[in-house]
Amino acid sequence: MDHSISAYSGGLEAPVCRRSAAAAAADFRRRLFLSELVSHTCSYSESLVCPSAMEDEEDVFAEKIIGLTYYECVGLNSKKEMLLAIARGENVDQQDPTTGDTGLIAALKTGNREFVTMILEKNPDVKIQNLAGDSALHWACLKGFADVAAHLLKLGADKDLKGEYGNTPLHLACSSSSVDCVNLLLILKAIAETGEIAKKALEAEEAAKRRAQLEAAEAARLAQEKRIEEEDAIAEAARLAELERLEQERQEAERIAIEEKKRLKKEAKKKKKAAKDAKKGGGKKAGKKK
Repeated sequence: MDHSISAYSGGLEAPVCRRSAAAAAADFRRRLFLSELVSHTCSYSESLVCPSAMEDEEDVFAEKIIGLTYYECVGLNSKKEMLLAIARGENVDQQDPTTGDTGLIAALKTGNREFVTMILEKNPDVKIQNLAGDSALHWACLKGFADVAAHLLKLGADKDLKGEYGNTPLHLACSSSSVDCVNLLLILKAIAETGEIAKKALEAEEAAKRRAQLEAAEAARLAQEKRIEEEDAIAEAARLAELERLEQERQEAERIAIEEKKRLKKEAKKKKKAAKDAKKGGGKKAGKKK
């Protein structure tokens, strides 16, 4: 970094830090983003502004001061730059093109809990993986940050995600001898497995209920069909009985009609015979009188 002394106007020597001058100028131009004037005290002077130095370097330092990403702030270990990045609304999920690290992963790698907390407050995507395949949860477990790991899991981090070399967060927690992280992940795994068992049991119970309902419905349908068949059979039997009765009545009526016809025929013969006998009897009486 160039800290050369710049001459002040008027021919008087006024040694100032060129970096301080550039920072102050950049702060003035970007005051919407800064809450207070950026200061950098130089061993040569307590002055902040040197116009000649400001004209030469303000744009160079302005870019560095107001354009840092979260992972760059972590790399510089600068809380002030982190606050500025937050104030500017930088993309919290932007990844380092070299490593693929987000600001959160970078902060976990360095073990900077303060930065981790600040970044988590911006609701980052905890499922992002770097180029090695590791997520924030991998590094939280590797560092033994059980509280952070629990928070990441609450935000939706995948506890079974395989990262570099196929390691899961549990593998890294074991390798770092983080008992709290190991217990956390094992408990969650047990809960997940228990929940899966309970889910399968519930599904089996629901399936059994549906099967029982279907079987009951089928039994009711068959019973209904049987009842209808029985009713139809009874109705058919009644119809046949009625036909048989009617046939018997017809036959009886026919028999009676035949007998009546015979009777009438017999009576007619009797009357005819009686009339014939009466006629013969009347003829004999007339012959005797003569």
